[in-house]
Amino acid sequence: MFNKIIQSMTTHSEVIEQSGLEFDVELSFPKNSPIFAGHFDQMPILAGAYQLLLCKHWAERVLSKKLIVENLSKTRLTGMISPDETFQIKGKIKSNADDSGLTLSCKILKDKKRVTITTITCQEAH
Repeated sequence: MFNKIIQSMTTHSEVIEQSGLEFDVELSFPKNSPIFAGHFDQMPILAGAYQLLLCKHWAERVLSKKLIVENLSKTRLTGMISPDETFQIKGKIKSNADDSGLTLSCKILKDKKRVTITTITCQEAH
C-alpha cells in the first residue's frame, strides 16, 4: 500500500545531503491519492501516521537502506495537510553515540509553519 502512496506523491523539490545526512523536500498529494483513503471522506487530511512514515521514507532514501522504527519521541502534530497542499519535510539523521542505531529528527512545515515535529529512533534492517 505504501508503494502506491509514494507513486501518487508529487515531489516539487528535493535536496538530499548524503554527506551531512540531511534532506529537505517539498511534496503534495492529489485528492485521489490512497494516502487520504478512509481519513475523513468529506474533509480529507494527511494522517499523522503517514506523516511519520514519510519522514522514515526520506531517511531511507538518504541512507539507501531500509529502517525499522523502534521509538517515537517529542512528537507533536499541530496542523493539518489537505489534498493538493504543498508541504515541506526537513530531516537530519545522526548515529547514536552508543552504536544503538540512528536518530531521525524531522519537521514538517506548511506555509513555513510547523505542522509536525518528531524524533524517531531506528535500526537498519538486515
